[in-house]
Amino acid sequence: MIKRGLKAMCFTLATVIFSISIQSCFDNETQDDIEEKQIKEYIDENDLDFMRDENGIYYTINNPEVGEHPKDTSEITVKYRGYFLDGEVFDETDNDKTFKSPLDLLIEGWQIAVPKLKQGGKGTFILPSYYTYRDGKIRIFDIELISFE
Repeated sequence: MIKRGLKAMCFTLATVIFSISIQSCFDNETQDDIEEKQIKEYIDENDLDFMRDENGIYYTINNPEVGEHPKDTSEITVKYRGYFLDGEVFDETDNDKTFKSPLDLLIEGWQIAVPKLKQGGKGTFILPSYYTYRDGKIRIFDIELISFE
């Protein structure tokens, strides 16, 4: 009786593992794929003009300015607003305040995005969650690069 029960349990376990394996062959859409679709839909629905860089970050430079770009070791001073695709703001600098930090201590998305700006430049960056907090939430940042050292 125990042998029969053990065989049945092994058979059931093998069936479950096989089913999961087969399903994963057909359902291999990753979180990255899902977010890419969401970003494209957001851009299309809002009739926006964004470029996509080789890292998967979508961006537009609103005020290009002139001069040098910051390096990953630069200390940057910015004004910014961060929000989700639904427009909910989750963080921003106060009206007359700025935020200052070494760029290499910030989230990876900022380390890629901010160097696209020049001093005085402004841009909007759509960051997949793998460049922010890996929580499945796409974030948008309006960033003005005030200065860098």
